[in-house]
Amino acid sequence: MDTGLLILALLLSLFFLPVPVIYYIFEKNVRKHIVKVILLTALLYATVLYLIFQGLANYQES
Repeated sequence: MDTGLLILALLLSLFFLPVPVIYYIFEKNVRKHIVKVILLTALLYATVLYLIFQGLANYQES
């Protein structure tokens, strides 16, 4: 389960990696939303990193 969580977090980070870039390219009024994009991206990566480190901590305990 811990290894599965780690793999899931890695896959999620790879899947969501291009989202801000695509949004930036296709959004015409991106300057209005740039703070939202940055905050959502930071929140997403913080969640993914938390899952990765949680998985690593659980893996090292066992």
